[in-house]
Amino acid sequence: RFQGTPGPSRDSDDYDHRNKWNKDGNKRNFKPVFKQGGNGRGKFRINEMALKSRLEDDDDMNDFQSRKSDYNNRNARKFEPQRKRGQRLVRGGSDWFLVTIPYGHNYEREFILKNIKDHLGEEKFAPYMWKREKDSVTFYVDDFNIAEKLFDLDRKIPLKGNLKMIIKVRSSLPAVQIDDNLKEKMKAAMSKRYKEDTKALDLARFHTDPDLVGSFCPLFRPAIMLAAFDIMHQYIPHLEALNLSENKIHHLDHFKCIKEKLPCLKILYLENNRIQSLGAIESLRGLPLTELVLNGNPIKDRYSNTYVSEIRKRLPKLLKLDGTEIPPQIGFDITDQTTLPTPKASFLVSTNGADIIRMFIEQYFAIFDSNNRQPLLDAYHENAMFSITVASAGPQNERVANFWPYNRNLLRHRETDPVDKNMKVGKMAIVNFFSELPPTRHDPQSMAVDFCLQTPLFVTFTVTGVFKELSKESNNDSNSKLRSFQRSFVIEPFGTGYIISHEMLHIASASQTQISVYSNSTNQSAMSQQVPQPIQQMPINPQPVEVAKVVDPDAAKFQMVQALSQQTRMNLAYCQKCLEDTNWNFQVAVEAFGQMHAKNLIPPEAFIV
Repeated sequence: RFQGTPGPSRDSDDYDHRNKWNKDGNKRNFKPVFKQGGNGRGKFRINEMALKSRLEDDDDMNDFQSRKSDYNNRNARKFEPQRKRGQRLVRGGSDWFLVTIPYGHNYEREFILKNIKDHLGEEKFAPYMWKREKDSVTFYVDDFNIAEKLFDLDRKIPLKGNLKMIIKVRSSLPAVQIDDNLKEKMKAAMSKRYKEDTKALDLARFHTDPDLVGSFCPLFRPAIMLAAFDIMHQYIPHLEALNLSENKIHHLDHFKCIKEKLPCLKILYLENNRIQSLGAIESLRGLPLTELVLNGNPIKDRYSNTYVSEIRKRLPKLLKLDGTEIPPQIGFDITDQTTLPTPKASFLVSTNGADIIRMFIEQYFAIFDSNNRQPLLDAYHENAMFSITVASAGPQNERVANFWPYNRNLLRHRETDPVDKNMKVGKMAIVNFFSELPPTRHDPQSMAVDFCLQTPLFVTFTVTGVFKELSKESNNDSNSKLRSFQRSFVIEPFGTGYIISHEMLHIASASQTQISVYSNSTNQSAMSQQVPQPIQQMPINPQPVEVAKVVDPDAAKFQMVQALSQQTRMNLAYCQKCLEDTNWNFQVAVEAFGQMHAKNLIPPEAFIV
């Protein structure tokens, strides 16, 4: 004892503790033995010999008590400490509990289960993974209420020889061991739960299946669930309905693979599980689910006010939630995950007019990029109309300033401005306006054509691309700027060719992508090297014998109108009327024309001048 501290009296408990009887009957008074440290401070350590002597005396005392116990209870079981009064079962996070029955090896399994069930009453009791370990029996239960009642039954079930059944319960989760044997058991259990006529698989309370007796196979463990998905993908990839109710599932992160493994899944039951947050539902996003059941999950109470809207936000195709039909969503709120078609440079509503448009574009832009744009007079109708719009976006030094004064943007139209301001009417006004514009050089490699509409009376198409705006002084690339353009044309048949009746031009600064593509182009000057030629009226040389081969009815009729016009020299409008009156019979229309022309019944305005 410490220096200056009075020792215990003979009547104190401490005195009895320090003066134990050894097996020789001699008393030993244990005093701490200290050794002063070398630094002069009051640090001490217990002498090893004194400590060893004290431990030996404790062992002797235990040996004495053990022999005394064995002498008094020769035929009794080993001592099992009793539980403290009022002690309760601690609930774990998984609701799986390990039950241990010491000395259970002395009894048959049926005997133990019968006694437990008799004391549990009507409670459903299902032990899993029954196992004998040395002199004990262990098994698992998956219900906290059952585990708590088993906990309370400790030493309350009488056995032979005035003994009581000892039952130890603690929260514990079995180890997951996925091997070929377990997978075969899972396949057998799943095969009998699958309904081929409805393509539905019922895996509710899967771990309780009789085929899985003796195995730990809960679907709330990701490894087990993924193994089940692999089996479904291998044997029933076209599964449409899946029931996973009452499997204690709380996370759905591993459900993301369903999109690839079960792409046809439309109905999913997750009733009475432990899903708590909307984050878990994110793993289902992208599935074509039309029905989902989440009754009995904490998520429903947690998001009671926004439950339906939040679920629909993640599953927009859902039609039924928790057994209740929900109204379809507004169309623009639904984002279908579809594969877009492969983009094409040009769109042609009919291949018949492709050659006509190609020839027209080549001749038109060759003249427009030349030093003399006057030949374009032959390309426009006498009363043609033209307008231009200019985009204001882009860096200040890249804005299309040379085109801005002619901008006819109706959003910038002032009440004092005339309605037809900057509208060019007539081919003379249009071509004179072109003479005021700076020189240009269009890039034919960048051009895309959309052939939108073709009728016997007119054709519409749009040309987009880029061009170089050259300097008026030097007419070269030294101070040129790259512009993007879109020109929309409406052309009408005239004589044996076509002329422009309406045109709209839109100009903007080129984007960075367009600049990059243009820089990498190897044929930038291909169009500028062409020798401009006056526009000729584009000939129409249809082959009447090919009319029957045209699949598109409108294109076939247009070709017939052109053929009749060439043969009779009537304009397209009268040729169309003639064919309509003869029910689009080309031979009958030709004969009718001959008869009417012989009788001089066709007016002069019907013919091409």
